[in-house]
Amino acid sequence: MMKALKIVISIGLVFSSIMPFILLLMPGSLGYRDTDIEVILNCSLPEAPKQMPVLEVLRYEYTIDEALNIAADLFNITGNVEVIYRPRPTGDMAIEITDGKKSLTLFFEGAVEYTTPEWGSPAHIPSKLPSPSRAREIANAFLNKVRSFGLIPDGIEPVYQEVRPGERSVMNETSWTNYLDVVYKITYKGYLIIGPSSEITVSIGDRGRIVAFFGDWRRLSVAERLVDIITPEEALNQLKAQLRSRSPIRRAARISKVIIDEVEIAYWAEPVLEEQDEFLPAYNFKGVMIFNDGKTWEFNLLAISAVSGEMLP
Repeated sequence: MMKALKIVISIGLVFSSIMPFILLLMPGSLGYRDTDIEVILNCSLPEAPKQMPVLEVLRYEYTIDEALNIAADLFNITGNVEVIYRPRPTGDMAIEITDGKKSLTLFFEGAVEYTTPEWGSPAHIPSKLPSPSRAREIANAFLNKVRSFGLIPDGIEPVYQEVRPGERSVMNETSWTNYLDVVYKITYKGYLIIGPSSEITVSIGDRGRIVAFFGDWRRLSVAERLVDIITPEEALNQLKAQLRSRSPIRRAARISKVIIDEVEIAYWAEPVLEEQDEFLPAYNFKGVMIFNDGKTWEFNLLAISAVSGEMLP
């Protein structure tokens, strides 16, 4: 089971949490047009070169024996296992090893994903989750082990971001956290990688057990080809234009103000399920959206292509 396919029981809560971003991306022709959105820059703009290199995505196809050894030695998936190739229209994208409960997926572009029943559908209340600081220690030690197996590509460095509660369950008016997510940003040779799923997540469950792992990186190399990039000022102007031309359908969710608290230059990555041959530079904006009803929504991924000036994705 891959992260992108996980079924969340509390789908209503999840949908409501991403609704402002969904509404933002809907074309104005589907609703009313709103040109009154105020965009406030509450930070300095980063310095940016005139050109940046393209990052090329590299491919390596694991053999069945290699995948079985990694599954057994690192994730304790042994015994009667099934080997599944995950296809794309252009060919296989990954090999999956599963014993019917635990599942390891090794993507040929580099990503690694591992899940257990405790992550997908917890059957009991955890007796003891680790503290956030202890969860971070466990996650760091696990990433070192993953690196020792050669699964973290050269140049990729995890950058610790936070420990946050994972999925919650509710039964008979009792609710609990099933696991803790230790989350890392992904960098490649100092370049930040951004995108819908461009992060590393180690899920720590009952008594410090690893119940899931998502290393959504790719194998990369710096290509000789350089691309011209727009300036941060041009990217900001493009963002303002996009915000004012993409309007929410519901007036109740109308955006009145966007405050930009941070601007960073990075490389854009599509979800690992998507085929992508190269990474191109992008500007990422973080901040707060304020709606006419007074509600706010903090966002940390609002990207403009540094090459085309278009909003991503």
